[in-house]
Parts: sequence; C-alpha cells; structure tokens
Amino acid sequence: MVWADSRHSYGEARQSALGVIGERVYFVAFVDRADVRRVISLRKANDREVMHYAANS
Repeated sequence: MVWADSRHSYGEARQSALGVIGERVYFVAFVDRADVRRVISLRKANDREVMHYAANS
C-alpha cells in the first residue's frame, strides 16, 4: 500500500508505503529520481500503522 507524503514541502515528491517483510509490517518513505528509487527511511511499523495495514490490505 503506497500513498503520497504531503505532510511537508520537501521539494520532491516523496511517497510512503506499508508492507510485509517476513512476518512483520514495515513503513518506508522513498522518492523516485530518474531511474532510481531512493529509500529515505525504513522502520518497523508502529501499532497504528499495523492496524491501518491490516484494515486496508
């Protein structure tokens, strides 16, 4: 599940996503630049994000 990150004006089109690796849900923030996807942050999803993922996947 991917969505645009519009919370701040970063000067670039950042996106956020929730996904599963193994048995755990993770949150990732990233930006697409030319032919490269640059990961800005990858972390374990918090409880609220896990519930959001479970309800919408």
